[in-house]
Amino acid sequence: MLFLVAMAVSVTPVQTRAQTDPSQLQDVERRLKDRAEEEKRLRREAAAREKEVTALRHRMIETANSIQQAERKITALEGSIAELEREKAQAATALRTESSNLSEVLAALQSLELSRPPALLVSPEDANKSARAAMLLSDAAPALEARAARLRIAVESLAELSAALAREQAAYAGTNTELAARRDVLGDLMRQKEKERDVAAGLAAAAQKQTARLAVEATSLREMLRRLERLAHLVTPRLKPPPPKKIALSPTGITPTIKPVAPAPFIATKNFAAAMGRLRPPVAGRLIGGFGKPRPEGGVFEGIRLSARDQAIVTAPFEGRVVVARDWQPIGNLVVLDVGGGFHILLLGVGDILVEENQQITAGEPVATMAEGGAFGSSDPQTRRAR
Repeated sequence: MLFLVAMAVSVTPVQTRAQTDPSQLQDVERRLKDRAEEEKRLRREAAAREKEVTALRHRMIETANSIQQAERKITALEGSIAELEREKAQAATALRTESSNLSEVLAALQSLELSRPPALLVSPEDANKSARAAMLLSDAAPALEARAARLRIAVESLAELSAALAREQAAYAGTNTELAARRDVLGDLMRQKEKERDVAAGLAAAAQKQTARLAVEATSLREMLRRLERLAHLVTPRLKPPPPKKIALSPTGITPTIKPVAPAPFIATKNFAAAMGRLRPPVAGRLIGGFGKPRPEGGVFEGIRLSARDQAIVTAPFEGRVVVARDWQPIGNLVVLDVGGGFHILLLGVGDILVEENQQITAGEPVATMAEGGAFGSSDPQTRRAR
């Protein structure tokens, strides 16, 4: 009796849940379908934002290239101006010397003009000397005047060139400032778009997680429904309710999973080993140390050393992934790029770092600026291969 009563008591809830679970399963599968569509939409939005970020990166590369060109022109102009200033100083010194000589000649001519001619009967030799001196002075004066005029013209020309170059330098400096401002604006937009992309990717991940939870819930409901049907068939075969209608699976054909999707590996467009020796310098500057040459502090260079202007833009010589972007004592700020094939590019001695670790970058993209505190800094880009 006790056994039969227990089964009788348990029949009612089995029958009720068997009748209600199919509708609950339909609701879960409907929400699963809606969530899958939402996940697709969010992924499309994340992909669209990624395209915008890529376009902004290309604009940043173009801007950085323009800045480096302006920096090279300014450096060349500074050298030209320095050379012109030296020539101007030499010409001015020569002009002063010739002017002094000319003044002496003019003074002698003036003295000769004011002096009375000597008496011929007293000393004929004095008259001859005076005549020869007058002839020499009269011949030398035009030549000296012409030379002084040429020197004056040369100095005026140098002054005009110096002024023109100063104006051009100021124009390039203004262009450099404008480009730097554009770089700042693009940097802000870049950070904003990166943030929006991260938000969209987070929403897509959340939608995927919710989809997986609903999928687990739907699977659990199906299993529970099958178990209840088997239990009802065993204990109360005559009270078994009619079998529920089979519920069609979601037409989307999506099989949700809770396993996170691994990001696609970065694939370089070129082989770095083949590109070695043909890469552009990372900064617009002067080469002060070559590969294998002695280092001033001892040893030999394992890369190259460049001298560049303060706040000069440092760009990536090749596309890859940022593996280190931080202060690394005793070197200072260090940026290391993994460019594939076991190769790494090390940028030592930079100032402000513009990238983050694990960030994918393309060739020509700004990664840092030169350090402050002086007219020039130095950077040691090196290429090493993992052993």
